[in-house]
Amino acid sequence: MSEITPERIYQLLPTIYRQRDATQGEPLWALMSIIAQEMQAIEADIDGLYEDWFIETCDKWVVPYIADLLEIQTLNDEKYLTTSQRARVANAIRYRRRKGTTAMLERMVRDATGWHGRAIEFFECLGTTQQLRHVRPDKGALIDIRNLQAIETLEGPFESVAHTIDVRSKYNMANVGLFLWRLQSYRVTRSPAYPISGQEGCYTFHPLGYDMPLFNRPQTNTGLQQNTEEIHLPVHIRRNALTNDLTHYQLRNQKTPAEYLPPNSHYYGRDRSMVIIRDGVPVSPMYVISQHLGNWSRPPAGMVAIDVTLGRLAFAEGETPSQVMVSYSYGFSADIGGGPYDRHQTLAKADSETWTSWLAKSSATSTLQSALTQWNETGIRKGLIQINDNGVYGGNVPTIQLQNGSELVIQAGGGRRPSIRPLGRLQIQAPDDGHAALTLNGLHIEGKIEITGNVSLTLQHCTLMPRPQTSSVTLEAPTAATSLAVTIRDSIIGPIRLPADCLDLTIADSIVDGTLNGTAVAGDDKGAYGPRTTFERTTVLGQTVVKEIPLASNVIFTALVQVQRQQRGNIRYSFVPHGSRTPQRYRCQPDLALENLAYHQSDQTEQARADILKLLVPRFTSTQYGNPGYGQLHVNCPKAIRTGAEDDCEMGVFHQLKQTYREANLAPILAEYLPLGLQAEVFYVT
Repeated sequence: MSEITPERIYQLLPTIYRQRDATQGEPLWALMSIIAQEMQAIEADIDGLYEDWFIETCDKWVVPYIADLLEIQTLNDEKYLTTSQRARVANAIRYRRRKGTTAMLERMVRDATGWHGRAIEFFECLGTTQQLRHVRPDKGALIDIRNLQAIETLEGPFESVAHTIDVRSKYNMANVGLFLWRLQSYRVTRSPAYPISGQEGCYTFHPLGYDMPLFNRPQTNTGLQQNTEEIHLPVHIRRNALTNDLTHYQLRNQKTPAEYLPPNSHYYGRDRSMVIIRDGVPVSPMYVISQHLGNWSRPPAGMVAIDVTLGRLAFAEGETPSQVMVSYSYGFSADIGGGPYDRHQTLAKADSETWTSWLAKSSATSTLQSALTQWNETGIRKGLIQINDNGVYGGNVPTIQLQNGSELVIQAGGGRRPSIRPLGRLQIQAPDDGHAALTLNGLHIEGKIEITGNVSLTLQHCTLMPRPQTSSVTLEAPTAATSLAVTIRDSIIGPIRLPADCLDLTIADSIVDGTLNGTAVAGDDKGAYGPRTTFERTTVLGQTVVKEIPLASNVIFTALVQVQRQQRGNIRYSFVPHGSRTPQRYRCQPDLALENLAYHQSDQTEQARADILKLLVPRFTSTQYGNPGYGQLHVNCPKAIRTGAEDDCEMGVFHQLKQTYREANLAPILAEYLPLGLQAEVFYVT
């Protein structure tokens, strides 16, 4: 259909009317413009109604109505649409034709929850006497202690060892196991490897020197007849799995000329989970081995060793390249902290009044120092520095000098995770008698930020952690500034030390890690009161000592909270350790559990109260930064915390994942698609 425009409608009028209209100031043209706008709105509405007939193009609110036509009963509540259910509804008929197969169940779980999964029929893991006319060598066999692959995958989703039947355990004829991976795999490309001091030719994949396991970059599995394997899942890559992968590649291509070698194995290669780029040239899988590098043992000459468990790599003795870049994947729960995920909605856009600089190691402006110097020399109040690669920007980073009324944004480009590693500390200086604004977005910063003067500092999607093996704070304002305001969102940050006279501190959807010295937020290391602080959907690892808490909502405080002004503010739907001094609390734990005990048990004992206080505490997969499960609530964490938020989801930083709703979407799937008589048991691998 031709586009409706005022010109098109105006041309439909007789020529004589158009001529008279031109002599009278074109009132008909103005009328036709209004009619065209209304017709465009009607046409857009008709197009939208047509698109709403199809699950691929309909609006989000239409999805439950189409689901009702297919008798999918669990999508009539909007809260269960946290993860998109389009694929589940679109494939409903295709899935129903394949009911009872594990491959179908795996796809269904992925569509409904957003989690990767693998389904196992446990009767196939049982040791049985086989018919000699129909031998099935792929079935489980007795354990071979020389088979490291079988031992390493024992009791997991990929085990190949046979079990004897046990009606008390999962290895039973009527049981189906559903193994779920909740962590996501994030891809980092062309990032500088971190050289280990005193170990020539030894590096870590992490740009700031942390040990971390490397994850698989999931490959697409499109067929409903094919079961999910390790290469299709965001799993931590096993050393033996990488060893077998590289060995098979090298045996298969040992006679292939170098120029015709395939660039990828299953796990290693420029299009796979990891690759090493030596002096600008990717290292072929032919010259890579998997090895334990806990003591930095070197590989044979001409080879490069990778330790996927520790995230390390090493070259042979005497082989030290001038430049080592790596691409790899790491695991984490959500889009928190500096990471290579989509942040386009938070990125600042330059306008005609903004001075801009595009920063990259390969561009004319290749250092943060030079970009800051250029901005200061221009005298323009608004500045934007965007880093467009995954490089490490270190050295003597100059003080970020902000003039009165100036606004500066330093951000990473979309899908980038650059690192800032100053030799000392990153200083921010603002005027004492004025005000300025600074925003840091998408950066990975090692060390400490020190603030002086009145500035509105915003940290968004940033990671700010101390150097390894240190106990320093990460955000500090040594002098009082009455107009100093700090906002932290979607970030991971170490201990905060801000004076009580600061204007405000706001922390949302973040982790504040004070495990190094025991206190997360305070005025100083001596325990002085910090500023007025607002917490929302945050996990605080360590004590909190602040002047005032106007609001704390859906927060986990792992240690005592000490608030100076207890008559103002409110803490709601949070975990606050017993003995804390806080303002009024509403439906917090363990207070709520103790109240329920008093209501149902009039003769409550001190032992019952002590048992609640002992058992009802947050449990995490890990509280060590660099671990994939960092900050994630353990599967055995008390239900009162996992479902204690205001919307029945978990408290803390990963409240945004809505895992309670994902589990609710999972239950009706198992009830509908499992064969009659079978029972499903869910196991969380990560």
